[in-house]
Amino acid sequence: MPQAVSTTHASALLARNQLQAALDVLEQVLAADPNDHVAHNEKGVALARAGRQEEALAWFAEVVQRFPRYPTAILNYIFLLLQVGKVDQAHTVFRTFAGTLSAEQQQQVAQAIGRGQVPGMEQLSAVPLPLRAFPADFAPQALPPSQPPRPIFFIVGMPKSGTTWLYHLLNAHPSLACAAETDLNLL
Repeated sequence: MPQAVSTTHASALLARNQLQAALDVLEQVLAADPNDHVAHNEKGVALARAGRQEEALAWFAEVVQRFPRYPTAILNYIFLLLQVGKVDQAHTVFRTFAGTLSAEQQQQVAQAIGRGQVPGMEQLSAVPLPLRAFPADFAPQALPPSQPPRPIFFIVGMPKSGTTWLYHLLNAHPSLACAAETDLNLL
């Protein structure tokens, strides 16, 4: 099974909360390509969502050292540290890797560290695809009422097919993504 399809399959399993199946697929992907940074990130997410926080923390610590320019893994590591109450360690990781993060991501992390809480997926929506982050229900606290939530959506497509443009359009205008009750299928 091709690596990209396997990573996509694992992502779909994660979305359906089939965590052990996702971990099994990710193990196959990583056995075939140990340098697949997306699969490494997805495995950390799956471990955390399965309640294996210490294992996920150790995994993300290795991932950010191995892929220090991969912002999604860095963000997920910081937010997981915050979720388990390791605010000082999250701050250290943030200072170490701040140069990798965009200005918006740096601001989101600084605000989360200042509040001592983890933002949900809507706070990470500026991360370009195919990067992934924790889903909204992973956050321990809801956003303040002053910040309306953004919808969660997945966009899958071939390279150069316009998915990045569509992602940025939907991210800039969340009401477009909210217009569809269940699915928005574009071919």
